[in-house]
Parts: sequence; structure tokens; C-alpha cells
Amino acid sequence: MAGAVLNAVVELVAERGMAELTMTAVAARAQVGKPATYRRWPTKQDLVIAAAETRAGASPCRPRGASAVDRRCP
Repeated sequence: MAGAVLNAVVELVAERGMAELTMTAVAARAQVGKPATYRRWPTKQDLVIAAAETRAGASPCRPRGASAVDRRCP
């Protein structure tokens, strides 16, 4: 289910843009129930972030130390 939903998000954003993305459209495209979608991703923002994370490659930055400041990219 998750893969179909996240693929639907990417497709719909490409076709319609963020402003037109709805949970209803995502559920319909993925052929899943809207309640199931909301249980896993409570907001549209959560859903978009999850979809983006599946498409992003590994970060080129590597942690250099223990503090958060040390973990930033150069």
C-alpha cells in the first residue's frame, strides 16, 4: 500500500502541483481507502515528505563529529 500511495503523490504533484494535491485524489489514484492513508500520514505535508524521501538519494554529507553543528555539509 505505501508504495502505491507514495507513487501516487509523486505523479499527482507532477501533474497538478502541490496546490491541487488532495488526500482524496491520492487515495483514489493509489486505489486505497482514504482512512488508511490518513492513519499512516495524518497530514498532506507528512505524505509529501514521505514521498520525497523515497525519491531522494543518499546524502553526500557524512557526519564528522558528535554535535549537530559538526554534521552539517561543508
